[in-house]
Amino acid sequence: MASGRSLEVVLAVLPTVARTAQASGAEMSDIALTADALANSLGITADKMQEAFDILAFEGKAGKFELKDMAAELPAIAPAFAALGYKGTEGLKRLVAMLEIVRNQTGSSAEAATNFSNILQKAYGNEVANNFKKYNIDIRRELDRTRKEGGDVIETLVEQTNKALKGDLSKLPLIFTDIQMQQGMRALLTQMPELKKHLDALGSASGTVARDFAQITGDSEGNWQQLINNIQKTATALGDLSGRALNPTLEKVNDRLSDMMAVDKGYEALRGSGRDPLSYAAEFKDRFNKQHPELGMFDRFTGASAEKAFRDALAQLGRGEIKNIFDALQTK
Repeated sequence: MASGRSLEVVLAVLPTVARTAQASGAEMSDIALTADALANSLGITADKMQEAFDILAFEGKAGKFELKDMAAELPAIAPAFAALGYKGTEGLKRLVAMLEIVRNQTGSSAEAATNFSNILQKAYGNEVANNFKKYNIDIRRELDRTRKEGGDVIETLVEQTNKALKGDLSKLPLIFTDIQMQQGMRALLTQMPELKKHLDALGSASGTVARDFAQITGDSEGNWQQLINNIQKTATALGDLSGRALNPTLEKVNDRLSDMMAVDKGYEALRGSGRDPLSYAAEFKDRFNKQHPELGMFDRFTGASAEKAFRDALAQLGRGEIKNIFDALQTK
């Protein structure tokens, strides 16, 4: 994971990598390589990495393409996917949803990954372009236009294929001669409504890894501490190798882990009340915004300040510093 990255960046992502690996049963090395691929290819930053792994974990539980399979395959797929213009966590949602759709019609996750990779690598190929020309379609121009407009390139490929074949999938080999590409395209062509369902469902991905981790470990202080100790050992080893003093960075890692633990406990407290945590969040953020009329329009639109305040309140609740989530709000 340290390929060309500063040690501070690696350590910032390490808690997320460790918890995701433990929650999913995947190899930590695979999760680390996935984090590196997501950062390098899709531009996902350290502060968005937990959101990214929540997306992977959620989709992995929703279908046949499990998170541990994604961790093994994504490092090879992500660069080609990003080359078509996909970026960030929104791009990642489309990647995992498409992989799941292709997986529905294949015998294994590895086979699905191969079929989808062939689509990514050959969509702009000469053979595909020439075959589309027989139907008076300049597929490269169509894909380029979509990419420049920030649209979904693969979806455009599917739409133009439908346009050319008029829904007759028996003619699919006339455009895509590669067998694996045919299989991948057939899966996408027949399941586009299902793809939309997956994308819509991914809006609820937040917190998936934390919930899985809590379920596996029993959410006990001891298990959290064991995870912290393991990360400390890894970080210390990295420090020994680099010959640098890492105490300040290790303190930041520990602080972040402690905060993650407190937030999870805060969520557990909300769930234990019998009220939906999302309802708490909505009310908290509404009150927060009303108490802070000085917030700008952009801040109110993104909800960044309210989201941070809610997370801080969860941490306070988890640490026992407040008895009610709303106690964290300023009183006037």
